[in-house]
Amino acid sequence: MNLLKNKYMHKFSYIILIIFISCSSAPKIRYDGQFTEEGVYDGTGKVTYSNDETWYGEFQNGVPYNGKGILYFYPGKFIKGVKNGDGEYYFPKGDKYIGEIKNGQKTGKGLLFFFVDQSSYDGFFEDDKRNGKGTITFMNGSSYEGNWKDDLADGSGKIHFINGEMYEGEWKENYAHGKGKFVTVDGVIYSGMFSQGVLSGFGKVIYKNSTSYEGEWKDNYAHGKGKYVTVDGIVYSGMFIEGKINYSGEVRYTTDQDFTQEGELFYRHGIDIEPISLLRDELFEKN
Repeated sequence: MNLLKNKYMHKFSYIILIIFISCSSAPKIRYDGQFTEEGVYDGTGKVTYSNDETWYGEFQNGVPYNGKGILYFYPGKFIKGVKNGDGEYYFPKGDKYIGEIKNGQKTGKGLLFFFVDQSSYDGFFEDDKRNGKGTITFMNGSSYEGNWKDDLADGSGKIHFINGEMYEGEWKENYAHGKGKFVTVDGVIYSGMFSQGVLSGFGKVIYKNSTSYEGEWKDNYAHGKGKYVTVDGIVYSGMFIEGKINYSGEVRYTTDQDFTQEGELFYRHGIDIEPISLLRDELFEKN
């Protein structure tokens, strides 16, 4: 029995395999050809789809080497062990790429659909990664348009969150980082510096009622030297600690977070938000 099994599992034995690729639109595939003991296509073979389209050629360790026809992973011609040309490329995990593949890598303008998180990228590739200008649309409808570097948002870009928030400015490794502008759902506008997705550095916030704070920020709150101006012209210039005015003769605390002036309650100066990034959980949830 073992001898018979080994005979049929020999590297250059011919056999018919029926396989299913884990894609949302994957057809059933029939393979007639040579393969290794591990089941990897290796040698001469023919792929036949359920719609009767075929591809015939050589495989080297699972990679189409030389042949013609329609290959589900990549329709077209394969020369010298690399995929070259334009077409649709389906990855085993379900991702789908439509565009140019050169020397086995995604390059130039293309479309990439991610099967698991249902997001899609329309833009440029280099060295098999997203590089240059491109737009990604997430599962929940949010979208980022801007520059990419090695598959990460890096450079200038703009993101519209589905809840109405918007950030436009500089990015680094998928986070808002550098100079930018952020607008909240309630119409609060912050213009200034960001660090790893949070408000940090020098910046100015204008609240919906036109009250404003301009000065130093840390971790989304006024922190350091700054100036607070109310709608009726009252101005406070001085130090702030975690969003609260540091004590002066004109202002007194009512709680550990808020302060009053002439009996009117003001909110803590800051914007309570998650870090602005392309890694927010909400982006990968159905709206």
